[in-house]
Amino acid sequence: MAPDLRRWPRFAALAIAKSDCTAPPQGRDVSWGIARAGLKGASSVMSPELINTGAAVGTFVVIAATAIAALVQLRHLRLNNQLSGLQGVFEMLRDPSVREIMNFVRHDLAEHLKDDKFRASLLEVPVDRRGHPEQYLCDMYNHIGSFVRSGLIDENIYLQSDWFNVILYWDLLRDVIAIVRANRPYLYENFEYIAARARIWAANHPAGDYPTGTPRML
Repeated sequence: MAPDLRRWPRFAALAIAKSDCTAPPQGRDVSWGIARAGLKGASSVMSPELINTGAAVGTFVVIAATAIAALVQLRHLRLNNQLSGLQGVFEMLRDPSVREIMNFVRHDLAEHLKDDKFRASLLEVPVDRRGHPEQYLCDMYNHIGSFVRSGLIDENIYLQSDWFNVILYWDLLRDVIAIVRANRPYLYENFEYIAARARIWAANHPAGDYPTGTPRML
């Protein structure tokens, strides 16, 4: 027979309740057993759930860290590729043979455009480049425009250095391009694109691009 806890002092009642918690009270064998089984079942079910939850969280953290590392690496690779592209472009523009073509465009092309035969020969397909070296310079800036459009070269970095020359040579070659587009309207679109972007860049920097807060030297 279970003790009558009302007759015991409080500390004795607590001691008996604690020590006898695993034994079912008299007259309640079935319900006590069900309660104990339920508690044991809950304990055995919760533990694997917590483990699975922790494993899922850990897996997510690992995947997220891997993805972040991959994005950082891709960004570094892209920057390296852009740097290599810029170096290649500026090396090409410094080549002595290219400088000769630039000098022809700057100093001789306008006079040649006064010649009807010279202008008519621009309509030939293909143009004889032995008499039209300016076509090579159109090609070069067309390639540069394509590199910028496709993201292989950063537009802002390139135009910081070469915006003036892009606009200069587009203006010098515009009449030539207008003639060859009479029967090939798609030619040198990327040259036109980078020239348009250079004009936008110049309009957005009317006072130049010197860093604000840095003292001028003259």
